[in-house]
Amino acid sequence: MGGPKMFLEAVKERASEAQCLGARQYNLVCLLSKDGGKAITLKVQMQNEETLFYRMGRNAKFNILVMDYCVRKQLGLGTIHFVGPDGKTLGETKTPQGLGMKDGDVIDALCHQING
Repeated sequence: MGGPKMFLEAVKERASEAQCLGARQYNLVCLLSKDGGKAITLKVQMQNEETLFYRMGRNAKFNILVMDYCVRKQLGLGTIHFVGPDGKTLGETKTPQGLGMKDGDVIDALCHQING
């Protein structure tokens, strides 16, 4: 199999209370895998927007986070890119572990600017 399967319910904020107690209260989105591997919490922020926190597996690919964020913010996938704590754009096939990210790291969501 090509990596851990993601809970579809988690993307829809239907994670069990055991995984994310009070998730809605703190803008926490849980994207945990069924294999129960170690998880990481990442902060995704966009200028003048509400900050979201993502709890996801360390080996989960960022494409799940990117798709969920764009749906929640009603943004097109091609209109935004994500920059990690090292200042580099996050590839959708990369993982937090592969990039050496730590719990609490911040990801900046940046809109592409046209004629600016």
